[in-house]
Amino acid sequence: MIAFLLGALLGYQNNNDIIYNEELQVNYVLLDVLVTDRKGNLVADLKPSDFEVKENRKKVDITYFDTLDYRSDRKPNLADIPEEYQNLVETTETQQIIFAMDLEAAPLLEAKRAFKQMRDFLGSLEQEEGKSYSVNFYGMDRGSITKGFVSNFKVAIEALNAYEQQTFDAEMEKRSTSSTGGSLLLPDHDPGWRPPSSSTRPNTFTERDNTRSVFEKLEREFRDCGFFSGRGGQSSRCINDVLDAFIREQEFRTERVIGELEILTEKFEDEKGLKMMLLVSPGFALSYVNSAFDLARAYINGGDSLIGGSSLAGKLDIRRDFRRVLHACIRNRVVFHTFDIFNHSSEFNRAFDISSGGAPAAAVRRAYRDYRFEITEGLRVLAEESGGSFFQTGTLQGPMKKVLGRNRFFYVLGYDSPDGKPGEYRKIKIKIKRRGVKLRYRTGYFGS
Repeated sequence: MIAFLLGALLGYQNNNDIIYNEELQVNYVLLDVLVTDRKGNLVADLKPSDFEVKENRKKVDITYFDTLDYRSDRKPNLADIPEEYQNLVETTETQQIIFAMDLEAAPLLEAKRAFKQMRDFLGSLEQEEGKSYSVNFYGMDRGSITKGFVSNFKVAIEALNAYEQQTFDAEMEKRSTSSTGGSLLLPDHDPGWRPPSSSTRPNTFTERDNTRSVFEKLEREFRDCGFFSGRGGQSSRCINDVLDAFIREQEFRTERVIGELEILTEKFEDEKGLKMMLLVSPGFALSYVNSAFDLARAYINGGDSLIGGSSLAGKLDIRRDFRRVLHACIRNRVVFHTFDIFNHSSEFNRAFDISSGGAPAAAVRRAYRDYRFEITEGLRVLAEESGGSFFQTGTLQGPMKKVLGRNRFFYVLGYDSPDGKPGEYRKIKIKIKRRGVKLRYRTGYFGS
């Protein structure tokens, strides 16, 4: 599940085009392998001879074999692992859980619902007997909320409550001090962006609207373009302006989330052992937001009047930057399990009656459906690449309990990494002799 890439260096140049020079030296690889049967039960009786590991289709010899068992207090045997890597192996029976909350793009009411669900989940963990957890709450906008790992759930809940109040107060302050008006989709952080002229689209919104999803607000902007500008060229220009601003806002948010995730994951460089990162987020796109482009086409008569940057159909180029987060996951033994409870809400399931908006209802519903998939791309890739799992669900308690229940026993395999081409992606494949079992593990890494 996790391969360790050691010695990563990031070089920065002080100009508009940031260049990342990465030197990744991999001498030894450790894999945490989760094995379950067809019913999802943990399989805990396998031996080294049951596993076959290949890297880039080349078989490698397993030089270290042990188990990570959160169900007991057995200590691992470190005799076969190089001394410089021994600090990476878990030596305690306490399961380390990091709860990360990304609420920046979530509607306020949805954020409050997330806080309640998180409190309920913590309360359920507190009632469990015979299981030891150490939790660390992290707000993507505020850093560590619990000031490190804590085992006292009362302390964790009090910290979570304080964070909720801070989030609410910050939102109220933004509303009371906002003097620019307009929609959240029209960012004021981009000095190169200018709002549409009053002849194209009047500024009709006088306060921040944090009750709708980002995509619902985008649709409202498109409808207002047609209402205030008519159905001619002015309407098309207005929609293009809104669409371009939306795409830039999505790219800006994704870059910001990636930076916060990298900082967060790097914080655990000195923490030993495997760590579960449970990330609650409305999601972020990595490579495209075609749903917004298609929604704009639905609101433009004929659909062929999209100009400027929007002709790129909402393509983003964030995957290279995203690699830094994956490197940090590998080095610091962090596995992401991601949860989107925001884009699962009723607004994405209801039938839209938008005939008065001048766009076909079927096209709008299709754009909403596609957006639900696109905006969670980052969450899905983050979970898959780190060896975790992704959930798009209306509740947290059930899926989170499922994650903890299925991640209490791992096989830890170690091997010497074979030589490879610099910068290539090294694919890891594990086969097992036993039939009817499912493996989950880190499936590759970028080597030096």
